[in-house]
Amino acid sequence: IINYMDIIYEEWDSSSFLKKNKLLLLMFYLYEQDIDLTEYKFKHIYLLDLLSHISASDIIQIKHDWQTIVNKIISGNAHLLSEGDTAYLGAATKASKATDRRSQPNNTIDAKPRAFSLKQTYLNFIIQKYLKETDKETTSLFEHTVLPMTIEDIINSKLLEYIGNTNLHIEQTFGIFYENRPKSHRRLLVNKLLGTKTNKIEEFEKANTTLKVIALEKTGKLVEAISFPIFRYETIVNQLWEESEFYEQLSTKRFLFVVFRKTDNEDEAIFESYKFWNFPMEDIEEARWVWEETVQRIQDGKANSLPGMKDNHVAHVRPHARNAKDTLPTGYGTFEIKKCFWLNAKYIEQQLNQLT
Repeated sequence: IINYMDIIYEEWDSSSFLKKNKLLLLMFYLYEQDIDLTEYKFKHIYLLDLLSHISASDIIQIKHDWQTIVNKIISGNAHLLSEGDTAYLGAATKASKATDRRSQPNNTIDAKPRAFSLKQTYLNFIIQKYLKETDKETTSLFEHTVLPMTIEDIINSKLLEYIGNTNLHIEQTFGIFYENRPKSHRRLLVNKLLGTKTNKIEEFEKANTTLKVIALEKTGKLVEAISFPIFRYETIVNQLWEESEFYEQLSTKRFLFVVFRKTDNEDEAIFESYKFWNFPMEDIEEARWVWEETVQRIQDGKANSLPGMKDNHVAHVRPHARNAKDTLPTGYGTFEIKKCFWLNAKYIEQQLNQLT
């Protein structure tokens, strides 16, 4: 558990986090249904020294994540902490009931109890590396670097110098020429700048980060909304908000927005900016309304009329299916086309304007 009142006086090298977690015994057992806990078979046991068994860049990133969390607490914003704030080390909610709260420094607003945790996506990578089962298609941002640095620093070193250039100019610099320009040409260009050959980037996989290439209109308007995975009607009606997939996605996911602005030339766009972003917790109640309204309408037999963009300035629900026949049961005797939650294009546009 993070002691909000005490941690603001700590330094990384002598932190309570390191004292408790520098040496971790990881024990992996095979879960088998209907077998007593004492009969579980341990498949792998691994003693992890956090400061020597992982890469120097990972250590620097975890230290940076720790400091990011501490700085937010110092600023009186412990109540706005989110796992999406950081890459590998998160501040996970830790409460016996949803109403549990703790005092924080520099603010009279109480905050949810939280604990430091290695993110599930990061721990999965540690496990896969230990078992020598890492995906061979995955590439690392640090493949050709010598000095250890944070993910933010490596991104800056690769992208910053190209801000303000057009994609055509950057392509020419790298000797890239198209006879038939693919729809994904901007993402392919960003991959080239990052030094990766695929969309699977190790550091983003470990940090639960999605790289999203955004194309603004000439006016700066964003047309495309951001979609999340489809939900199942029969499942969502039996969930609580803070246990829902949508809440988890909003509170844990991180994005790297790489922004281009279109020009009069159909093939040309200006590389305008890039920024890490995660959903701000001050807007979480707006998203909650959309989720709860969606659940209520499904229960009322109105799964064909879920909250739209005009109903909420943050998020909405709309189809995300291959075709009209791509449906799911509602649990109330009908089938409806697959749908998912979307963050409104206007909302993301406003967020981008705040970031630049």
